[in-house]
Amino acid sequence: MNKKTKEVLLDLVRKFADGTDDLPDAIAKSYVMTPDVPCSKWSRNNRIFVLLEGTTDARGYKQWQEVGRHVKKGSKAIYILVPRMAVIKDKNSDDNNNDGKEANGIKDAKKLSRRCIGFSACPVFRYEDTDGDMLDEYEPKKLPPLFGLARLNGLDVRYANTISGEFGSINVHAKRMTLSTESPDTFLHELVHYYDLRERKDLKNGQDAIQETVAQLAACALARMYGGYDATKYTWDYIAVYAETTEPEKIAKQCLEVLDRVGTVIDAIISDANKLNNSPMITV
Repeated sequence: MNKKTKEVLLDLVRKFADGTDDLPDAIAKSYVMTPDVPCSKWSRNNRIFVLLEGTTDARGYKQWQEVGRHVKKGSKAIYILVPRMAVIKDKNSDDNNNDGKEANGIKDAKKLSRRCIGFSACPVFRYEDTDGDMLDEYEPKKLPPLFGLARLNGLDVRYANTISGEFGSINVHAKRMTLSTESPDTFLHELVHYYDLRERKDLKNGQDAIQETVAQLAACALARMYGGYDATKYTWDYIAVYAETTEPEKIAKQCLEVLDRVGTVIDAIISDANKLNNSPMITV
């Protein structure tokens, strides 16, 4: 095993040892497969390596040139593991009994097969470290419920890497939403952030506890009303993080404090959904 290959493997082991949240997040995101992106065809381990480096698209130097992009001067490569293959004689083959005759139409000679005998570290570069032509965007297999409201409000929704590693983000002033997962919960959460600003005009930057509680509690209700599924467990865990407690009474108290705000947002979304006439509410 060469030095660079060992470094790549040790880095992954350290992430397990450190208990970092990056690794499980990267594993979940590795299921989002982007058509026409080479790394979508790589092994799951290599896709996880790429995600841990803060990107969803990494390619070799020449691969970027083939799509009209070039690696920025001074950019450092990241590394994936490429199997080293060799032709190996099958241990079950019998040289001593080989008399050159054919058995069942197949010559009884040495049986050879290609097998992986190790790995080598291969340098690739992140999309964020390149310049040039724009690439085709990822299209989700199924749009989330209420997706039409994004278009109604002029929101630019893109499925792509989020630089900080979060599953979704929204710039409410620029009207730009970025999703790195096809989970409808994430879309609804970010959509509520937009409506929360639209109704209140005073949304704070960053991860404000009250804003996050409003967004997830409203998203949970909308999932039942328009998606027909239950997101209660995820919502409970999410809000508990921002409430900094796992005690049901304290979490419920925080939810009650923002209930009026949640109601205002949901009322606005229902009003717009009714304008579309193509987002029927599911009876629950």
